[in-house]
Amino acid sequence: MDSRPIRKSKSERHVRMPRNVLIVDELATNRIVLKVKLSGARYGVIQAASLSEARKCLDRDPPDLVLASADLTGANTAQIVQALRGTARTRDIPVVLLLAHDNAEARLDALRAGASDVLTKPVDDRFFLARLRSLLRQHHTSQALNLHSGTAHALGFAEPPASFQVTGRIAIVAHPAAAAMKLRADLMHRIQHDMTLLTFDAPEVASDLAPPPDVVVLRIATADCERGLRLIADLKADTATQNSRILVLLPPETIPLASTVLDMGAHDILCGATETGELALRLQNQIRRKHQEDSQRAKLKTGLQAAVTDSLTGLYNRRYALPYMTRTIAESAGSGRPLAVMVADLDHFKKINDRLGHAAGDEVLRRVAGLLRDTLRDDDLVARIGGEEFLIVLPDTPRERAKQVAGRLCKTVRDTPIALTGQKAPAHVTLSIGVSPVHLPTHDPLPDAETLIAQADRALYGAKAGGRDTVSFCATRPAA
Repeated sequence: MDSRPIRKSKSERHVRMPRNVLIVDELATNRIVLKVKLSGARYGVIQAASLSEARKCLDRDPPDLVLASADLTGANTAQIVQALRGTARTRDIPVVLLLAHDNAEARLDALRAGASDVLTKPVDDRFFLARLRSLLRQHHTSQALNLHSGTAHALGFAEPPASFQVTGRIAIVAHPAAAAMKLRADLMHRIQHDMTLLTFDAPEVASDLAPPPDVVVLRIATADCERGLRLIADLKADTATQNSRILVLLPPETIPLASTVLDMGAHDILCGATETGELALRLQNQIRRKHQEDSQRAKLKTGLQAAVTDSLTGLYNRRYALPYMTRTIAESAGSGRPLAVMVADLDHFKKINDRLGHAAGDEVLRRVAGLLRDTLRDDDLVARIGGEEFLIVLPDTPRERAKQVAGRLCKTVRDTPIALTGQKAPAHVTLSIGVSPVHLPTHDPLPDAETLIAQADRALYGAKAGGRDTVSFCATRPAA
């Protein structure tokens, strides 16, 4: 039997993306200790002995995270963060500062300057690595959203950013109720956000958070350990709260939970006695990041919607319609139910543009699109696939019903006068429709979407030749 180790293929060896950390510390012994910890956890490590050397490393190849001493020569904590975050390429990289001694003012200065976290040495190894994992998860999520929303922006789909700060929503969950009330009272003097109080005694706590909060502040005391961990899992699993930020407060007796809480998805954590000023600052940072991510998701949604929507009429476009048709054809064949494909075209539309102008033509197209959409069922598809040409797909529709629907569409357009801006008299337009009925036995080859559209288009020529404002059926069998 061959006892040689199995060699992984090149693709298998490179599936796992490297996670590179830049260590910035003037003392070589500190850098070595950190490198041993990080290398053991399979991080790539880059070292810099000064802030100027660190900036050169950042310019050359930005890492995934920066771990810097807060005691660098010639700079305070705020200046260190500003130097490390000073360029467009590095402004979003997580920066963690390590303090040699606990200093409340230094912690606040670093957080105000944009540090992702400030840790005081010595740091428990499990907590340290869990905190890095948490920050990297958040960073990679933000990178992915930036990539997609940036594409939407480049294509012109993004909305301009809001010029005002939206009030945040904070849910404070603690037991007993007096603990939650004290937290809110302390915070009210420092931040201006809506705060809701909940206790672990409330049934179905996660589902009570409506509208979804931007941040859930969760205080886990000894008696609440199991319920607290379950609530974090519920918040991450619930679609309403899965994007909410979670900030966990751990009193001294529950600090051993810290690494577990972070690995379960908490975004930030405060261990030990809670200093209200630091909590307020961390909450402000979490709300800001939540709103940034919400904006990125909105841009992505807007971009995706714009990519499949006709900007003039609001109907779907060909890019959406073709894959939709492919799925519908397969479903129709699988169920044995008929469907109908129609191509509708406005009659003499060029005359409207020539006589009344293109603005009037656009108004007509928008109004006709609305008439078609309002006349059809919710499950039917109507898309604009050309200048004045529309594609209509009717699932579960036999030939006779397709004829009735097409006739009703023609009548609706014919009988609806269209008011035009700047014109005293309304416009009257008519519609010609070509229909390709489809009924496929499950064993027959499936026709493609373009074939059915072409058949309906040929039928449309028949409707035009027959005098317009009428319906014509395809003379050939589908997929023939």
